[in-house]
Amino acid sequence: MHSGNTKNIISYSCGLGPKQASMFLRNIGYHSEFAVLDKHVIDYMRIMGLTCITDNSFSNLTSYQKIETKLKLYADTYNVNLLHLDLAIWTTMRTLKTYHS
Repeated sequence: MHSGNTKNIISYSCGLGPKQASMFLRNIGYHSEFAVLDKHVIDYMRIMGLTCITDNSFSNLTSYQKIETKLKLYADTYNVNLLHLDLAIWTTMRTLKTYHS
């Protein structure tokens, strides 16, 4: 992935974590192969057997990138851009949770 870019922006921005850095870099159009691993995406990954973590708080950049890489490999399996997959998962999971709460 683009770990150097994410690491650089985190190191120069006080309080910015890997999720926020990925979201920023993706949303400014820097690259479309970043995932924003929030609760909805993590829940989907757990349901699909891609991870066993239960929350979206990551202790460090390395652990975040390991999960992001798993989602990237999953996207590659279906020949889907990570940006599009991430947004589709987020929208679907958020909608499901809204209707089931």
